[in-house]
Amino acid sequence: MAVPKQQSQSGQAAHLGEQELGQPAECCAAAQAENAKLKTELAKLQADNAGFRQRLEQLERQVGLNSSNSGKPPSSDGC
Repeated sequence: MAVPKQQSQSGQAAHLGEQELGQPAECCAAAQAENAKLKTELAKLQADNAGFRQRLEQLERQVGLNSSNSGKPPSSDGC
């Protein structure tokens, strides 16, 4: 992620990122591009999370099943 320059105590420009940015418009465009990329990544992670939650609920239901609340034979209780 590109970070704009800051002035150091000695008055020289200190680069906070690996990429040097020139004008404020370039900085703004870079920040907007990074923001769009992060929003896309966030949406993917949120979708992944929803799938994992759904799978967890399914597995928790399976763990809660026993011979009295499913079609499983009594011999499978405790396994």
